[in-house]
Amino acid sequence: MPHLAATYSTGLLRPQLLGKAPRRKSRFCCGLMVGPVAHPWLMELGKRSGLFGSTRMGKLSLSPPSHAWNTEANLLFLDSPAGVGFSYTSTLVDLQNVGDKRRAKDAYAFLIKWFGRFPQYKHRPFYIAGESYAGHYVPQLSQLIVRGNKGIKNPVINFKGFLVGNALLDDHYHYVGTFEFWWNHGLISDASYKALQKGCSNSSWIPIKEECRQVYFQALHNIGTINTYSLYNRYCEELGNVWHNLRNPLMTSTFWRER
Repeated sequence: MPHLAATYSTGLLRPQLLGKAPRRKSRFCCGLMVGPVAHPWLMELGKRSGLFGSTRMGKLSLSPPSHAWNTEANLLFLDSPAGVGFSYTSTLVDLQNVGDKRRAKDAYAFLIKWFGRFPQYKHRPFYIAGESYAGHYVPQLSQLIVRGNKGIKNPVINFKGFLVGNALLDDHYHYVGTFEFWWNHGLISDASYKALQKGCSNSSWIPIKEECRQVYFQALHNIGTINTYSLYNRYCEELGNVWHNLRNPLMTSTFWRER
């Protein structure tokens, strides 16, 4: 799982999985861009891609299930921007000069070099997928690809579209939808719902208002071990600690104390 240089002295990690689909389907190449905090890519390679099964006893199985993503596509995972996961930079300014535009530019440069390194994937139908903050960086990278392909009859990156799950688009509407979902499904009380509406109105993840942080954590305490992303599935004991620690990394008390 080597690195490829994108721009400057940046190296972006790119683990990849070859598709197991019939030849007619293997032409579909899906790029999965790992989120800045939804990480790590090992989780992407495992549970989120369907490559590792989970038994009723809560143990991970290495036997590939039938719904694994690489039965439909060749998968490319990308740790970006530099400094995330195993992607690196040897220049400090690269860590200081960050942002959505820089990330999209570096990722696009990476893809150009990746297709140069692996020409057998050129011209295949290509999709970009992601979750969470991918609501920002996947459309931005897609726009760069579309602009780069303009006027080219047979582009190297044969971009067909993108997929975004549970996208973070706008903090205000994210709060509205999340809190209403919790309340409508009986996960929080009427009092907690009203406190969230009052404490987190016109708020943002970064920086977060202290009033919002307090009522948010109280709501999570009320929800307990319920997986809000999959209400009707059984609770997985094996992933219990992971779920509590990672279900919203930006909201952990450690994160905010360090800042």
